[in-house]
Amino acid sequence: MLLLNSYLKKLRKKLYKDYVNIEKHKSIINKAFFLNVSRVKLYRVMNNKIKLLIICLLSFFILFSLDAKANFRDEVHDILDYGREDGLRGEVWYGNASWYGPYWHGRTTSNGEKFNKNKLTAAHRTLPFNTRVKVTNLKNNKSVVVRVNDRGPFKAGRIIDLSEKAADKIDAKKQGISYVKVQVLTSNQLKN
Repeated sequence: MLLLNSYLKKLRKKLYKDYVNIEKHKSIINKAFFLNVSRVKLYRVMNNKIKLLIICLLSFFILFSLDAKANFRDEVHDILDYGREDGLRGEVWYGNASWYGPYWHGRTTSNGEKFNKNKLTAAHRTLPFNTRVKVTNLKNNKSVVVRVNDRGPFKAGRIIDLSEKAADKIDAKKQGISYVKVQVLTSNQLKN
C-alpha cells in the first residue's frame, strides 16, 4: 500500500508538472493552432479570389469579343448597305491610282466575272462590288466613272486600280501611277 501511495504521489507530481507546462505553453500552442487554421483559411480565400479573378477576366474577354463582333458586324453592314444615302455614298478619298490591263485581260476577277481591259472597271480593297465611283486625275482634272469588280491594289500607297481604258480616259496610262480623287457616287449622281 505504501508503494501504491508513493506511486500515486509521483504520478500526481508529474501530472501537475505537465499541467503547468501545458498552461505555460498554452498561448504558444493556441497561436500555432490558430496560425495553422489561418493558413488554411488564407489559402481557401486566396484560391477563391484567384478563381473569381479568372472568372472575371474570362467574362470580360468574352463580353469584349462579343462586343467587337457586334461592332464588326455593324461596320460590315454599313459598308454593304451602300444603297442608303448615309452609307458610303458620297465618301471621298485622295491617293495614288495605278492601272492594270494586258496581263490580267480574260482572267477571273474577285467577283467572278472575266476582266476586260476595255471596260470602265476598277479594283478597290474594301468597297462592295458593283459600287460606282468617280475617279478624277488631279493633275489634269479629267474624270471617269468606273464600277468596282475586283480587289486590290495590293501595293502600299495606292487606293484604286483602274482598268486600261479607264486609265486612258483620265490620261493616267502614261504615268502609270497618278494622284487621284475617288468619290463614291450617290444615286442622284448616277442618274445625271
